[in-house]
Amino acid sequence: MGAAVLAAALAVAAGVFSYRSSKEATDSLNDRYCPTMFGNLNYSDNGVFYYGNDGISYLDAETGREVSICTKAGCSHEDISCPAKLEALYCTGIVYDGEKLYYVSNSEEQELKSLNLTECDINGSNRKKLADFEGAQSPQAIAYYEDYIIIAYMNGFDWEKREEINNREAGIYVYNRKTKEGKKIYHATAWANLVSSLDVIDGDIYFCRSYSPLSEEEIMQQEAEESDEALAQVMELYRVPLEGGEAEYIADKISVSVSGVTGMGDMVLYSTEEGLQAYFPETKKTKTIKEGERIYNVTSRLTGEKAVVRQVAEDNENSDYYICDKDGSLEWIGKTPLIFLAAYDHVTYAIDENGWTVLDTEKWKKGDFEVHYSFQAQ
Repeated sequence: MGAAVLAAALAVAAGVFSYRSSKEATDSLNDRYCPTMFGNLNYSDNGVFYYGNDGISYLDAETGREVSICTKAGCSHEDISCPAKLEALYCTGIVYDGEKLYYVSNSEEQELKSLNLTECDINGSNRKKLADFEGAQSPQAIAYYEDYIIIAYMNGFDWEKREEINNREAGIYVYNRKTKEGKKIYHATAWANLVSSLDVIDGDIYFCRSYSPLSEEEIMQQEAEESDEALAQVMELYRVPLEGGEAEYIADKISVSVSGVTGMGDMVLYSTEEGLQAYFPETKKTKTIKEGERIYNVTSRLTGEKAVVRQVAEDNENSDYYICDKDGSLEWIGKTPLIFLAAYDHVTYAIDENGWTVLDTEKWKKGDFEVHYSFQAQ
């Protein structure tokens, strides 16, 4: 995706953006990260797309300026007369490929029964629905990979009975923009079932699934007896080919369901309750990189085949940050109360007690965790 094209288009559209020509920032669709649990923000090294009070909006990662994509003179962005506003229950996975803006949404008429893929111009005009993702109600994470859009979905509502489903379906839906074909390549049904994160590495989809291994009868009995025992929950990591096929189980006891995986060299990095792990797809073997509790792999897009690792400190208020090289070695960087969400070569997104923040990646890699600016994305 042309980063300069995006910046230029937004500069024309809103009159507030400038492109940082001093940095060779990449902004490929493959490098965008959209965990829908964190406010439906779609992160990249150049900026963030999100849906807020002013409709579809953009945050420039260099300047910290936020603006609606609407270019309608005098528009207050209050209703659907604004080209940036949608008649939708939600809008997520917003991305620009240098020609068109794409997003995944759900209209009120559909009542969360399925999802749509829509394209429009950079200013929100000329909308065109491209596809219906039938049988997928609620997106949990979205990834872009070449011509593919990959959605982790969850179906948690019975529209005939008008009630929530506890024994629910969750899975992966893949749509090819070139062939205009889509299908579920993985799905499973279980109590409290959820596919909550996904990453694409070398053409394979890695995803985390959490669910209760108990049967519906066992859970009902537990509830009837008003048991104080916590509902049994497992979190597992899987791999499935992008084209579909048998899902391969990789590991259990995943430390946090929304934590991603990072491909580095010949290994895939992830975290379990026992510590930081490396999985080798060729040999299907695993080795421990660092033992310990509450060690999380930050979804990372650093070049040079490096990953960002976070470990919650003993004081429960700070985190120790490391950079992991492709040989498995760890370099301690420093300690901060910030929680990193996505790290790129130039920009790192995090959260603190006030909301979202942006840091300069090169600075924090030298131990300087100063916040560049904060934003609300509302």
